Amino acid sequence: MSGSNHASRLLLATTILSLSVCPLSAAEIRQGDTAVVKANSVWFLDAAKLGEWQALKAANDSAGLAAYQDKVLGEREAWQFSDPLEVKVLGTEPARGQVSVEMKMPGRMQGTPWFVDRGALD
Repeated sequence: MSGSNHASRLLLATTILSLSVCPLSAAEIRQGDTAVVKANSVWFLDAAKLGEWQALKAANDSAGLAAYQDKVLGEREAWQFSDPLEVKVLGTEPARGQVSVEMKMPGRMQGTPWFVDRGALD
């Protein structure tokens, strides 16, 4: 076996191994996947509201973010759950860092659609 052939096989084996143990990236989340939304994440009923929240977060505007979050939570345009919750992925917007999900946990919210930030998924 030549040195370059051995190196190619080693690279291929390393790549396969790393793909099998690395967590999902935003590009790898697919419609139909099951995921877990982290505890205390903010869940939005509207993608545009999530986009406004993300812009404030990206701008490091902590006062604006806190005020906006209080407003949307108070007006029930967004919710915050204290436990990690299982969801089904309905779709993704990788460029926006947004994921559309459906609540899977039993209870009155089961089956409801939401928008969450990609960073909210474990």
